[in-house]
Amino acid sequence: RKAILSVSPESRVVVLHHPDCLDHVTKEGHQESPKRVEEILKKLRSSRGADKFEEWEMDISQEFEKATLEQVERVHSEKYIEFVRGLEREVEQSEGPVAFTPRVRDAIATKAKPGMWREEGKGDTFFSKGSLNAALRAVGAVCHAVDAVTLGKSRAAFCCVRPPGHHAGRDGLIKDCISCGFCIFNNVFCGAVHALETHPKIIRRVAIIDLDVHHGNGTEELVRARAASRSSALKHAGGDVFFFSIHLYQPQGTGFPEAYEFYPGTGGEDVTKDNVLNVPICPCWAVPGPQGPGKRTRTANSRREQEMPAADQALVSPNSAKNGPKNRMGRHFFRKQISSRLLPALRAASPDLIFISMGFDGAEGDVGNSHLHLDGNPGGLDLRGEDYAWATDEICAVADRCCDGRVVSVLEGGYGMPERRVVNGVNVNSLDRTALADNCCAHVRALVGSDSHLRSPLSPVLPPSAGVLSP
Repeated sequence: RKAILSVSPESRVVVLHHPDCLDHVTKEGHQESPKRVEEILKKLRSSRGADKFEEWEMDISQEFEKATLEQVERVHSEKYIEFVRGLEREVEQSEGPVAFTPRVRDAIATKAKPGMWREEGKGDTFFSKGSLNAALRAVGAVCHAVDAVTLGKSRAAFCCVRPPGHHAGRDGLIKDCISCGFCIFNNVFCGAVHALETHPKIIRRVAIIDLDVHHGNGTEELVRARAASRSSALKHAGGDVFFFSIHLYQPQGTGFPEAYEFYPGTGGEDVTKDNVLNVPICPCWAVPGPQGPGKRTRTANSRREQEMPAADQALVSPNSAKNGPKNRMGRHFFRKQISSRLLPALRAASPDLIFISMGFDGAEGDVGNSHLHLDGNPGGLDLRGEDYAWATDEICAVADRCCDGRVVSVLEGGYGMPERRVVNGVNVNSLDRTALADNCCAHVRALVGSDSHLRSPLSPVLPPSAGVLSP
């Protein structure tokens, strides 16, 4: 293996990153900060530890161009792109980042729900002097990865970029959504359209697999719009993009407080006519008992149970036996759904290129899946490094069969574990990103492969056996 990879760079995995992605600045203490990718890259480049990468196993490169406006215009509306360009000019005179979501809503008139953030400095998505440059560089990384993998210059790719993108729809902010979810351009979908339109003889169908803990509502909107457009033009169902998302799901009116929903509150059902499969996971905090939420939450759930749609009731009601939360939550359910729903559908779709929207915010203890309105901020999902590695390996095994192993993975969420440190006698809340980096390395290790576990196109893709998961 070493001999082959040492002389055949086209057989290696390429990790793409650029310093421009660090220039997208959010407010102080924000979870989506440049430190995310800095910690990941530090871990990937580390020469110590049992999980280290050898120089001959992968290439880390920043030799790629920013996306062109044409590449972004294939996905996002002209009015949205003009808004973002105008906002860049506006923030040139600003000392710090400005709130992004309310500006998008006011400028594009998306009829979205009024957000909870109107004042400057109070928001979840921000825009700074370097944000447009970073967003174009992120899209550029994905398009470069597509070219490298499609033309045989690299075996697979991981784009370690920010800002993330899977919540960005055609006009940025999705209708009836309160937030842009830290996203500016949809990096993955821009890459998918680039693949289909730049390499039409090689890439005729693509798959996008979203493993972020939040539903990829922006990607789903774009996939469905493309499917509708092709169906109208071709006079038959003509979707060339398969989309799969597995995510936490708790819509409004099913928890405490009543208005709370786990962002973005969508992705509760499939849209098979548009090649969209959604796997909603019940949050771990919905389970009753000492390990679950407090009495007030369980009481609120019971009170509204009769008013909820049947599908939502099956997901979140502690009183539902067969489909209740105990059977639809956690890493065991995550693995079962990857095996039973994703892998068969992915093989049937037979894509020529597979994208992974790779979020690590479903990891155990990550702030991205915590419930901020409950005591102790309990987590909704408990994935570990071995789960990310396993899921990646299963996806790559299908890729080896159907598309010569062509996989492009793109960083979405994943932020770190809350910690409290004492600095100069003062308690400071911060994030420990060690687990984030470890989980990302587990994912890249599965992309790269190892001597102890080499994938073969002839080896069967099997669901996990009973007992494969540790308690």
